[in-house]
Parts: sequence; structure tokens; C-alpha cells
Amino acid sequence: MGHRGSTGTSECPLGRVRLLPSFVAMALLLALSIGPSRARADEPSARPHVFYILSRLAMPRIDPGELPAEARPSYQRVLATDARLMALAHNRPIARVDYDVAEGANQHASTELEQQLARHARELEGTAWLVYGEMLFRRSSIRWMDEMDAMSHADEHGDATVPEPQLDFTDAIAAYQQASARSGGSFLGAWARYFEAHARTESASSACDAQALVAFSIVAAEASAQVAADARLRLGECAFEQGRWGLAAAWYRRAAAREAPERLARIINYKLAWALWLAGDWAAAQEVISRMDPDVPDEIRAELELLRVTPP
Repeated sequence: MGHRGSTGTSECPLGRVRLLPSFVAMALLLALSIGPSRARADEPSARPHVFYILSRLAMPRIDPGELPAEARPSYQRVLATDARLMALAHNRPIARVDYDVAEGANQHASTELEQQLARHARELEGTAWLVYGEMLFRRSSIRWMDEMDAMSHADEHGDATVPEPQLDFTDAIAAYQQASARSGGSFLGAWARYFEAHARTESASSACDAQALVAFSIVAAEASAQVAADARLRLGECAFEQGRWGLAAAWYRRAAAREAPERLARIINYKLAWALWLAGDWAAAQEVISRMDPDVPDEIRAELELLRVTPP
């Protein structure tokens, strides 16, 4: 995507970069509120923003009793190592050795859980299929990151022939579909449909992937405020990518109408201000900026102040 204000893949002076989709990597992304920008310091330019992936931080708590007995200890280890990674990522500076050890333990537990759930695939219910999908999502994410590391290493040594790896969440999407089919209109089913839509977007090169848009359109009407707000934001992202500022603003407003988590609400208002400014509605953009949470990163505060005083 890579144009101003988009999320997802961005080109920057540091080389080929894609915002990490991994469940585990979200702990590190919390430290990065703004992506790199090529804009001049004296002109506004909506920066590629680290997308706050709701599913990786606020997924519903799963009752281990709904998993096969063999898988329950592994699931608990996954939760424990997730929490450990998140805690380590908030330390400054990050203890690299401790983080690497915790990440290794997390990947081992995730792989073990995935294999155990695979052995019981014929008997899994909706909850277990959702967890299985998450483990498949992790595996694909980790494989992609390893391939990205290999590509970066080749680039550093002057070898530009290594192709950029592609995310493939086919297996995870199939598991989320199983979870949705077995959960119907329940809260868990809403999360399964959200996860499917999100995985489709992450594996596409555009926020406007047709299948993801269909899935997000369904999720946008869900009763769960969290998944609905996130889905509406992503529909706004597609309109933004297409330069349809008015439609983008309308979706961002619809997202803001739901009770989104604080960090997600910041991004909604940030993108709403930009969409309004680009649509030429300076007054409305200023109104949105004026009511934004003042406790935002300095980079965003400076950028929005510039936007506030610069006519479209």
C-alpha cells in the first residue's frame, strides 16, 4: 500500500518493510506508534501507521476445558509465554537475551499446541477451531518473518535476486471458517469471522482485497463493539487507499460510534482527521483534532498540530 496514511506494507528508506502480522510480534509493535515517513518536515503527510490489530491483543478468553485434554497444558504455556513476551517488550531497553529465550519458549508451545489440535481435528468444536486457527496464523507469520530476515540478509550482501516473501494464511482461514460454522451467531463466531477477514487482508497486497471486504462488511454489523469498530476502520482504510476521502471519513465516523479500545480509537480519529482534511473540510478536521486524546506520541501530536494550522 505504501501511500500516505495507509497501513500494512510500506516502502521506506530502511528498505522493504511490512508491519508484522504476528500474534507474538504485536508486543514489539506497541513500542512503534509511527512508521517512517518520506514527507518533508514542513508539510503534513499521513504516515503509514502501525495498525493496532485488535485480534492479537483483545481476543476472547478461551476456557481450556473446551480444548482436547492433551492440548490444555500447551495452551496454558502459550498464554504464559505470551504474557512474558508482552511484559519484556514494555521494558526499556528490551532485554534481548531474555526476550529471545521467551520467544523460543512461546514458539515451542505454539507448535506443540498446533500439533495436538491437528491430531484431534475430527472432534474439535468451535472454540478449539478458533485456537487452532490462531496457531496456524502464528506459524505462517513466523515463517514469513524468517523469510524476510533471509531476504534482508541477502540485500545487505548485494543480492537483490531473493524475492520478497508472501504471507499465506490459507490454512488459518480454513480453520477460522470451521470455527465460525460451529459457533453461528455467537460472540465467538463474530471473532472467528473477524479473524478470517483480518487474515485475508494481511495476506493481500491491498486494503481493498475483495474477499476481505466482504468479510469485514459482515463483521462491521456484529453486536461486538470491538470487532465492529475494527472492521469499520478497515473498510475506511480501503476507501482511503482509493482516494475516496468522503467515504473513508464516513466509515471512520461509523467506527468511532462504537466503543473501541483506547489505542484503536486514537487511530480511528487520526485517520478521520486526515480524511476530512484531504476532503477539504478543514473545520471538521480541526474539530476532530481538538477532541483527540492529548496523551498521544509526540510525533502524532506534532503532525496533527501541523495539520490543524495548514489549510487543505
